[in-house]
Formats: sequence, C-alpha cells, structure tokens
Amino acid sequence: MNDISDYLFAIISAASGKYLTVPGNTPEDWNKGRLEIQSQSRKAPPKGGPGDVAEQCWQLIPVGPGVFKIISVRSNKVLEVRGASKEDHAVIQQNTDQGGVNQHWVLVLVDDIGPSFLIFSELSKKVLDVPSTEDSVTIQQYTRKFRQAANQHWILNMTEIQVEG
Repeated sequence: MNDISDYLFAIISAASGKYLTVPGNTPEDWNKGRLEIQSQSRKAPPKGGPGDVAEQCWQLIPVGPGVFKIISVRSNKVLEVRGASKEDHAVIQQNTDQGGVNQHWVLVLVDDIGPSFLIFSELSKKVLDVPSTEDSVTIQQYTRKFRQAANQHWILNMTEIQVEG
C-alpha cells in the first residue's frame, strides 16, 4: 500500500487557480534559506519533460496523526510560518527542516466550495491564505473565514513528476 509521501502534489488556490510556488529562476534562488512562497500561474514544463515543474510540486511527509511537513520538490525545503508567528498576515516561506511546529501543517478536507482543503499551521491554528488573485502574491497565514473563503481553500492535484528513490 502506498503512503501519501510516495506522491507529489500541485497545491492550487481555489480562488485564483494559481499554484503554490517557490519563486526564482536559478538554483541559487531556489536554495535560499528563507524564501517567501508565492501564488503563481502554472508554469510550462520543460520541453519533453513531465507535465509539472518542480517549483510548483510538493511532497507531504507525515509527522504525526493528520500532521504533515510540506516539502518543495525544487529546493527540498519545508513550508514554515516566518518567525513562528501566531499573528494574521505572517509570511509563509521555505526554510531548512528544523522540526518546529511552525513547519507542521494539518490538512482538513472541506466541501463547501467543492472538494478542497484548508491547510492549518499546527502552531498558530491559522490557515494558508492568498490575499489576492494576482500573480506572484506572497502567501500568508490568516484566521479562518467561515463563509466560503476560496482564498483559503486549496486543491491538491497529484503531479506527473514521480518521487525518486
């Protein structure tokens, strides 16, 4: 039986259709320690390559019952809440895995605007939030809105890229 960590996912905003993305164009960009995560349009795959690009692919690694690390395929760094903040508008960034609860996420399936997920910070209990439908918007955490807030709902699509190893 396959584990969820055997698969890679594109994480897509239900509000904009844009992808959770590690921005940048070079390995030097992608490997920076604390790089802010953005919402961007789907990037075209390299010619002859798989149908998804690594900077928009994520791996979910279980760390406890219902709790995950979300790891960028491009940089091998994890999503975290900057500064272990519990405040609204705190920036979501990538960083080296340090095992902190600001790097742990709880995914909750919701169906009020179609099958999607709320992605909660285990530390703050706030959700991933995209404040605009524009390209290259920085992802933040924010208090959950209870009235069909599509900007806080995320669709997880399995990618064509395979887990190596």
